[in-house]
Amino acid sequence: MPKDSPITSVKDLKGKKVAVAKGSSAYGLLYRLLEKENIKPSELEIIQLQPDEAQPAFETGKVDAWAIWEPYQSIQAVKNSAKVIASGETIGTFSPGFQIVRTQFAKEHPELVELYLKVTEKATRWQLENKDEATEIYADLKKTDKEVIERVLENSVPANTPVSPEIVETQQESAALLLELGGLNKEIDVSEVVENSYIEKVLEEYK
Repeated sequence: MPKDSPITSVKDLKGKKVAVAKGSSAYGLLYRLLEKENIKPSELEIIQLQPDEAQPAFETGKVDAWAIWEPYQSIQAVKNSAKVIASGETIGTFSPGFQIVRTQFAKEHPELVELYLKVTEKATRWQLENKDEATEIYADLKKTDKEVIERVLENSVPANTPVSPEIVETQQESAALLLELGGLNKEIDVSEVVENSYIEKVLEEYK
């Protein structure tokens, strides 16, 4: 929410304009938050905007709220003192990032998939052990304030782990919701696209 917004809870969204990117993690989160608070989506005006469209709409007051992910959330909080009234923690869920590879490529070049994951794990461990230096590097690369980077890193702690059954279940619930809302055009089985063997092999080498 903008810093001067009278909105202090999800219930206050009734009758308000909320920007969100259709089919995104924020889209699913918004609808699950509304469901938790027994609010019908029709009780507010949900405006489907991609981040590059939603940001100016939010900053100029054309929408009352914005359902969004990092780093946009931290940019607004740091630079414009925006308020965060709800997150994945509010409903006991989270939206992890995933490493994706085409099946054919993985089968033809398993050594490259493993090499990529090794480099990612090495970089992740370095970042966690050298947070200040990592912040400086990211701030320089992204041409943004260190405070923004610090907040993003606090909210998005990197971790390379196998996809757990709990994560699969959460993603399946999100897929079902998106199908119901029209964000997906067919039913999908999340477990069919999960392959943990590569990351498990890489992490075994770090023990």
